[in-house]
Amino acid sequence: MIEHHNRPYYCIYKVKENSKIYVINAYEDFIRLIVKYPLKRDFNINIDFEKAGTEWDGIYLTSKGFQDCLEPRKEILKRYFKDENIQPTLKSWSIPSFLVFNPNSLTLLEEKENEHYIEID
Repeated sequence: MIEHHNRPYYCIYKVKENSKIYVINAYEDFIRLIVKYPLKRDFNINIDFEKAGTEWDGIYLTSKGFQDCLEPRKEILKRYFKDENIQPTLKSWSIPSFLVFNPNSLTLLEEKENEHYIEID
């Protein structure tokens, strides 16, 4: 598997049909994941990806989900948390993403030359 995006090649994968992918398409999908796999740090709460990875092959943050998770949704948070200071978001993800826990859940379709690759000395 290619580890860096600045390589002269990139790969296209397909997710296998039997893969278990958690889809975040709305803020509540994100909160449900936090509730099931909480990782508490200081005064914040995040997803414990190591625990989530034991049950899921990956997490897919859709474009709609990313937009919906940029700001805390208080009406949803109060259904899940008593502490009003807990206001998680996915701002740090920067873009819609697919996080792979289990590379065996993917099938390599092809490897292509990166036409935008520039060798830097």
